[in-house]
Amino acid sequence: MAATVTDLEYFTSALPDDYAAFDIVNVAPRLWPHVFVMHVRDDQRFQIALTGSHIDRNVRRNCAGLFLDQIVHGPKSDDVLQFFEKVAAEKRPMKVRHILALPDRPHLTVTATAKPYYKGQGKAAHLIGAMLFSASRAADIHHVSFEIQELHHAFSEINTAR
Repeated sequence: MAATVTDLEYFTSALPDDYAAFDIVNVAPRLWPHVFVMHVRDDQRFQIALTGSHIDRNVRRNCAGLFLDQIVHGPKSDDVLQFFEKVAAEKRPMKVRHILALPDRPHLTVTATAKPYYKGQGKAAHLIGAMLFSASRAADIHHVSFEIQELHHAFSEINTAR
């Protein structure tokens, strides 16, 4: 069964409060390809520690060890970087959805969720989240620019329906 946006939202909302308590073994195996872990360096650059195969396949490279600004490019790259900066600064899980348009392949809808983890002095030290790349519907291509939501708001309706 393929992962869905709802799965990503649930995964991120259910992450432990303590970074040291996170263990990929406790994540449903079908979500492993979508999971990422990033370290937030003191210079506020995001270094990718782990990415699942779904992410690497869609980015077309193994991302582990790279910095986010080394792999994000295109007209929305500043928005993507600002999303992760916002998650780190605002101390809450969030979700973003945008259209990825690359010249050599069809448009993709990218949904990402992320939860920040902190060290002393309240600075973000890590982000854990998940990404889903999916074929864009024609209607989305012209109407989805860059949508950011607080994850608990997006997830609260789903939680009450379960």
